[in-house]
Amino acid sequence: VIDHMLPREDARDALLVHDSLAGFKGDIAALPVGTVIGTASVRRQAFLLAHNPGLKIVPLRGNVQTRIEKLRAGQVQATLLAYAGLRRLDLANEADYVFETDSMLPAAGQGAVGIERRAADTAIKDLLDPISCRKTVSCTYAERAVLDLLDGSCHTPIGAHATLDNTGMTLRACIASLDGQAF
Repeated sequence: VIDHMLPREDARDALLVHDSLAGFKGDIAALPVGTVIGTASVRRQAFLLAHNPGLKIVPLRGNVQTRIEKLRAGQVQATLLAYAGLRRLDLANEADYVFETDSMLPAAGQGAVGIERRAADTAIKDLLDPISCRKTVSCTYAERAVLDLLDGSCHTPIGAHATLDNTGMTLRACIASLDGQAF
């Protein structure tokens, strides 16, 4: 079971741009038609195309450093990565723009680190209880429930993000068509 989580890192998406897009201010709709953006995420692809259908989305795979190298080499003009990953790798300075969750809803669970344990192992549960962040667990469970309800997977353009404060939980979700036209 995954019933313990560390405190969640920043769940937002970050855009990294090639020098050819110097001066980008975060307005996806203002990018020129044909701008090549590399991502393997169908969620990011659909959400980008919803803002600018003239973008050219191409597959971009590899670890974070490999993707950054491909961007610098000009294979793509931009790419998106989880800001949490950049921060954890001490590469936050690579982000040219960090999207607010209002404009680019993150993937369910983005930025969260879950700890898996055997369900019957209560000794490990007791050991993990003090380091687990209940707020992160609650928010991530709610986001994953959206995926379950919509029968979502890594092949479905779904974003879900929950926040929890003293007044309760706010859960936002969005599903899009692959081309971003139905949003």
